[in-house]
Amino acid sequence: PELVRSRGELLDEQTKVVRYQQAEKDYSTGETYRRMGKHGSAWFYYDLVIRRYPDQKTWTEKAKARMEEIQTELERSKDPSTAEST
Repeated sequence: PELVRSRGELLDEQTKVVRYQQAEKDYSTGETYRRMGKHGSAWFYYDLVIRRYPDQKTWTEKAKARMEEIQTELERSKDPSTAEST
């Protein structure tokens, strides 16, 4: 309790920094899966960022944008008019 009274603001700042880094790490993991073509795993990590770190607007906005890209890509791949003819 004494530490909180004397250094509470510092501890709050450190908590924010740690949460930012955790959100960045989870987003980065999603990016790795996206580059590997594992859209389900990428989606999971992007969704994790949005749910777990709603206070980290930078990472939640990036995650939402990536999820939209994945959704568009999957819809396009299911559309028979975009399939290449063989």
